[in-house]
Amino acid sequence: MAVIEPPRGGSAAELALLFCDPDIRPAMLALHAYRRDIDNTILRPADPTVAHAKLAWWGEELERLSRSVPRHPITTSLVSRLSGDDVSKLAEYLLASRRWQQGEPATAEEFANFCDATGGNLAMLASAVAGTECATSKADLRAAARLLGSGIRATALIRLAVNSPLLQSRLTADDGDLTPLIERSGRTLRSGFELMPESERIRQRGLLVMAGLHARLLGRLSVASMDCFAEVGPLRKLWTAWRVARSLEYPR
Repeated sequence: MAVIEPPRGGSAAELALLFCDPDIRPAMLALHAYRRDIDNTILRPADPTVAHAKLAWWGEELERLSRSVPRHPITTSLVSRLSGDDVSKLAEYLLASRRWQQGEPATAEEFANFCDATGGNLAMLASAVAGTECATSKADLRAAARLLGSGIRATALIRLAVNSPLLQSRLTADDGDLTPLIERSGRTLRSGFELMPESERIRQRGLLVMAGLHARLLGRLSVASMDCFAEVGPLRKLWTAWRVARSLEYPR
């Protein structure tokens, strides 16, 4: 029986899963694996025909998921956790990824929309899987999760762009200056933390840890030279994850 490959050891995804409640960890792992599989298709050089076929297959698989008859281990792990509206968010992620493969985004606004359609939707699904403590805070929770997911997504792509002239040109309209995107991503992550309802923070600990680690990474990106791969050291990363999991606040 096929199993879902776990995230890379010491990665932000692994630490975020570590601080999730055990009962939701399989579904959270499946969401991470979905993101990874789609991203590997659109962000790594490959035969465009093969990439197109793989994205088309995922479209078919999401249709099967909507009918509760999935085939893939990722969607099988999610079938009992997601509603029809939730499946549509996975479809929006896929559609945005197809547009990326076709050359979008080409402007800062399109980049923000891409991060929202991918990272924002995925974080809203993660928050839904984690559940809510109070029905009245559900709208604020969704809004906060969307901001956090968008900021996480933007940060991850900016990090890749530091060492990829092609990606850098797509994100910066050829001027090569990533600073405005770094600053915007930082504001997005901070706003997500501020909007997260106090009553929901414990349930959403995994998402907050993921966002906190990316906020820490942004700090490294803001001072890193354009010829090095920005990274937070393993001890600093573990310390940040633990502090955010304890405080449930934006990392200082």
